[in-house]
Amino acid sequence: GPSEIEMLDYISKKAPGDVMGAAPVDEIRVVSPIAEPDQDIICLGINYASHDEELPQEYTEEKIQKRDVPVYFSKRVTRCVDPDGAIDGHFDIVSKLDYECELAVIIGKDCKDVSEKEAPDYIFGYTILNDVTARDVQTAHKQWYFGKSLDHFAPMGPVIVTAEEFAFPPQLTI
Repeated sequence: GPSEIEMLDYISKKAPGDVMGAAPVDEIRVVSPIAEPDQDIICLGINYASHDEELPQEYTEEKIQKRDVPVYFSKRVTRCVDPDGAIDGHFDIVSKLDYECELAVIIGKDCKDVSEKEAPDYIFGYTILNDVTARDVQTAHKQWYFGKSLDHFAPMGPVIVTAEEFAFPPQLTI
């Protein structure tokens, strides 16, 4: 049969009513580009120093402290919230809800012990992730997992941009 590229080329030349299953844009719901990640999302913490200035004064436990080693944490996600979806704030247990807009790097193939030089070869592309955090839950537990992993705490998208669209490392305004 025709390749995926041939099909996309064929579809792009047709009017919406001419392609079986096509719908007008105003009838389409944009969903997260990776709706259900296979594994936890691995995050680099304390990577955005100016976010420290945005935090309200009462978030003193959250103020950024210089560290000699990177801080990694995992974020459990059963389903990423769609770009226009609603975030459940879990206000029955959360009083200090926060967010951080992050550049999400999508790894395109299995890897282990990859050198810094080889890293770009494993990157499929990039998208946007909203790292929603229950700051009070996070600091009460002295670890980040629970405060960052409540349901609806990972809106993603709307699109994936493939790695070749940017120089490496990407220098982007998020």
